Amino acid sequence: MKKVLSIILSLFSKKKDNESSITNVVEKDKEKAKENPVVEETKEVKSWNFTKEEILKKSGVKYEDLPDTHKKNLDLLVEKINELGKRVPDNLKGPRKCNSGYRSPEDQYRIYKQRAKNKQAPFEDGVYVQSKVPITNHMKGGAIDLNDPDDTLDEWLESEDGKKVVKELDLYIENKKYTKGWAHIQVIRTKSGNRYFIPY
Repeated sequence: MKKVLSIILSLFSKKKDNESSITNVVEKDKEKAKENPVVEETKEVKSWNFTKEEILKKSGVKYEDLPDTHKKNLDLLVEKINELGKRVPDNLKGPRKCNSGYRSPEDQYRIYKQRAKNKQAPFEDGVYVQSKVPITNHMKGGAIDLNDPDDTLDEWLESEDGKKVVKELDLYIENKKYTKGWAHIQVIRTKSGNRYFIPY
């Protein structure tokens, strides 16, 4: 009987030792976790990074062939558009396509001919009139159309926060009613001085 009791007590003692050992391991793991906390990896949202080459690409015109005034406009546009990309909310950052940057006269005529077909401008009695094609700031290196398929960029640009940034950066924005699917931004002051303007 004594022998049986001794065996039972021995087993009970081992169980306690095991429980104590497990507790010690758990406690040690907790201490290690405190010393080396797991840092959740956060994905960095990159700002815009437009280049002169990208803005000139569709026109086929090289930077060195631009008039000096156009070079200055383009340099300023690149600087300010990338600064704007740092200040927009995170959901508007990341890659953004340049739909239209610098335009040659041929580009401008082609674009406005299409607009005339859509009964926009410039046309008279449904007929396209090339002489009425405006010399826009795209042709001076001072404007860019950014891809904005859901119009969220345009919405933000015309929000209270957006208007503050637009003013601080001295930018001018085409009225969002006329830019479905893109956002027109320019660094050249409008004749009226309005920061949000109707194109025609």
